[in-house]
Amino acid sequence: MKHSRRRRRSVDELDVTWKLCWLKWPNPTTYINGKKSPKPVVESYDCIGIFKRYHLCNEQECPDPTVDFREQQCASFNNQSFQDKRYIWEAFIKDDAECELNCKPIGMRYFATLNKTVIDGTPCSKPTEYFRRNNSGRGICVEGICKFNIEELLDQL
Repeated sequence: MKHSRRRRRSVDELDVTWKLCWLKWPNPTTYINGKKSPKPVVESYDCIGIFKRYHLCNEQECPDPTVDFREQQCASFNNQSFQDKRYIWEAFIKDDAECELNCKPIGMRYFATLNKTVIDGTPCSKPTEYFRRNNSGRGICVEGICKFNIEELLDQL
């Protein structure tokens, strides 16, 4: 039986390995063996940490800033049957679940989770600890998690 030996790596080596982990992800136009490859090229690096990268792709202003994106998502359920009744919905933000689509029937005192996640890009105010830098308190929901510091992302543009 063969035992693998691991030696401790210096900070510089870890930094290089980290960069190699990201460099192995092809862009959308990368071709492998003559075919377009939407999947990453898998190498045997010891990659740790966050395994996805994100970037803003639609940086222009929204056409109508008075229309709230979360309200639009709730409104898409208007007049649909919910527990054998039909409602007009408004957004309800649950403190510990900002990136769930929680909506409240207008005039009622309860809310319902109409979708497990809001649409990616929906604003949120409490980025998870990992993404909270400079404590700006403004983020965007991605895959159901409040991520990113919006000011920090916009500064990079």
